[in-house]
Order: sequence, then C-alpha cells, then structure tokens
Amino acid sequence: MTKKSQKTTNNDEDKRQSRKDILVARKQERDLRNLRIAIGIILGMVGIVIVVALVNELIVTPNRPVITLGDATVSMKDWQDRVQYERAQRVIYLENQYDAFGGDVGLVQQFGSQAITDLLDPEGLGQTTIDTMADELAICGALEDRGITITDADIDAEIGAAFNYFDGQSPTETPDPTATIMPTPSLTPIPVEGAEATPTVEPSPTPTAGPTATALPTPTPVSEASFQEQFGEILTSLQEQGVDEATYRQVVRAQLCRDRFADVLAEEQGMPTIAPHASIFLIAFDNEDEATAAAAGITDSQSYLTEWNTVRSQPAPTTEDDPVPTSASYELLSVHRIVWRTPLVQRLLRLPLSWA
Repeated sequence: MTKKSQKTTNNDEDKRQSRKDILVARKQERDLRNLRIAIGIILGMVGIVIVVALVNELIVTPNRPVITLGDATVSMKDWQDRVQYERAQRVIYLENQYDAFGGDVGLVQQFGSQAITDLLDPEGLGQTTIDTMADELAICGALEDRGITITDADIDAEIGAAFNYFDGQSPTETPDPTATIMPTPSLTPIPVEGAEATPTVEPSPTPTAGPTATALPTPTPVSEASFQEQFGEILTSLQEQGVDEATYRQVVRAQLCRDRFADVLAEEQGMPTIAPHASIFLIAFDNEDEATAAAAGITDSQSYLTEWNTVRSQPAPTTEDDPVPTSASYELLSVHRIVWRTPLVQRLLRLPLSWA
C-alpha cells in the first residue's frame, strides 16, 4: 500500500513538473516571439528612415528647384554641377599659370588673385553662379519665346569653332578692314607779326620705303583627329575636377543663348552695325589759371580751333634758356569712347568742339 501511494505521488510530481516546464517554455517562446516582433518593427522603421533619406538625398533634393522662372526651373543638381564647373575652371587656370611661370607661386598669386579669391570663398562663388544661371534662364527663355532654339548641332558647331574645327573645312577668312576716313587737316599757319619775321618752312625729308609686309599664312582646315585630341584633353581636365561633358555642353548652350539674343535685340531695336569714328582735339595746360584764361576766349568751335592751332604752333625749346611751353595740344584719332577723369579736361569738355 505504501509503495503504491509513493508511486502515485511521484507521478503527480512528474506531471506537475512537466506542466510547469511546458508553461515556462510557452512563456519563453512568447517572449522570444514578442522580442522578434519588436526587433522587426525597429528594423523596419530604421529601414524606412534610410529609404526616405536616400530618396530625399538622391532624388528629391537634387531635383528641387533653386531657380524658378515661369515654367522653367534650375534644379539643385544643375546648380551644384555648375558650381563644380566654375571651380574647375579656376583650378585649371591656376595650374596653367603655375606651369607657365615655371612654378613661381608669387607670380601666380599676382595674376590669379581673383581666381584664388573665388576658390577661398565658396559661398560667394555659389551665389555668383546662381545669379549667372538666373540670367541665362531668362535669356534662353526669351529666345525660345521668339521661336529660336539651340540644338545639339549648334552646340557641336560652337565647340568645334572654339578649336578652329569647322567640320573639316577652312575657317571663314577675316574680311579686309574698312579704310578709315582721315579727318581734314586742322593745322593752319599762324601769322607772325613783324615785317622781318618771315616764317620759313623746311622741306620734309623724303620718306624711306619700308619693308614689304609679309602676307599672312592661309588658314588650313583642322582635322577631326586633331580636334578630338584637343577636345579630349579639355574633357579630361574637367573630369579630373569632377565635371562631366553634359555640364560643359550646358555652359556652351548658355553662351549661345547670350550671343543670339544679343543679335536679336540689335535687330529688333534697329541698332546700327557701324559706329562713327571721331577725332578729338585736346588742349592741356600745366595750371588752372592758363586753362581758365584760354577757356574765356573760346566761344565757339572756330575759336577753339584757333586756340588749338596757336598752342600747336608753339616752337619747341632749342636751348636751355628757351622757355618751356606750359600747354600742349593733342589730336586723338578714331576714338570710340573716352572716359575723362581730370577736372581740367572736364572743364574744357564744356566748350563747343568741332568734329571732323
């Protein structure tokens, strides 16, 4: 009886122990499953964050417009590529200067100071670039509004012309310059008072014929192989600085837009294609009193010309005792535009002038 009761007790304990192990195992399995679910959720959220960051960094941000003009835009990537191009241009320029000056850093700093300043100011370079691209966007848009488009063939031709390659043809010869119309001689003899003071004019020496000018060589067509070699060197230099060919072609396209739009505006505004050339007769004095006295006696262009001739006819000193003239006259030929700076010349400019 005792053995049977003991056996029954052991069986009950074994059953209770087995049930406990089962419950513990189930609990551990449930906890492990919850842990796996939590880890999966965390990994999923991290994955979503990474995907969103990659999409934003690789797709959204590069295509985000930084310049908008109507329907036309400039993306962030285009701006970054253009800044990289501008930086590469300056780096290549400084490298060429370094080679040209034999490694003299001082000369490079002297002649390439602006390029160095731009490279040391990335924010300023970026702002300058975005301003330039905004201008180009407006210019190209205005050109397209007039029905003019820049094709890939136009870009190819412009790149070839930069290397004197014209599809195997010779470049267009430069036209002969138009003959300059010389002004009417303004120097007239000044009468000398006194009967015995008769001016004499010494004969001018016979000019000696100069050497015959050598004719310029006839331009020869550049071969395609030579063009591809030179163009390849340029692309290689740009690619070493992180610039691709597409950016280079975009810059060429923008320049073509500028050139053609300038031609269109000139035609629309009826701007003349030729400009007048003028001769300017200038009188200079060493002191303001003489300039004021001369200005007081000038009332019109004829009296100005008389004063100019008087100054022009002053004899040059032949000995140390001869007085040195305090005024001089100049005739500036074929002047398009002159910037006057000194107050004395500005005062003389208010006088009536005679244009030949």
